[in-house]
Amino acid sequence: RDPEMSRGLGDVYKRQHEIERLSEKIQKIKQIKAKQKDLTERQGEAREAQKQYLAADEAYKKEKQVYERMDQAYRDGQAGLLASRLVEDMPCPVCGSLSHPKVAELSSEVPHEEELKKAKMSCERAYENVNEKAKQANIYHTKATEAASHLEEELSQLFGKVTDADEQIAALEKETKAVSYTHLRANETSQDLVC
Repeated sequence: RDPEMSRGLGDVYKRQHEIERLSEKIQKIKQIKAKQKDLTERQGEAREAQKQYLAADEAYKKEKQVYERMDQAYRDGQAGLLASRLVEDMPCPVCGSLSHPKVAELSSEVPHEEELKKAKMSCERAYENVNEKAKQANIYHTKATEAASHLEEELSQLFGKVTDADEQIAALEKETKAVSYTHLRANETSQDLVC
């Protein structure tokens, strides 16, 4: 009976060690699950930052277009204003010509200089905003990429290949239950051997 009991106890210790090993692996997988959740959050932040960048870029393009139209209208208006003061046989203040065959027309839609300055400032603010959003999007993208890389590395170290942590936890919990059941049966057997 002594050799049988020793063998039974050896099996018990072996099973106990296996349970501990599997429990450690489950803990690591749970940590990886937390990192997966963090990665998902980082990817969401990166997508949101990209959306904000695209919206800021679109706003900048519109502001720039408004400013450029106003600037062109202002310059055209200045030519029309200058042309309205030209007198035949008097020199042009720009080119000095005495003849003015094709005089620019004075437009009624000429923005005031103050309006033009406000449009330019608005365009510059939109440009600064789009650059800031681009930087933020890049930062969030980098964080998400790094988180994905770290997670992939940990999964690879644990399983030898990238896999789904939820599936691994379920499989290991099932394996742990099977080993625990075997451990319980081994304990019962060892008690029978002792008695």
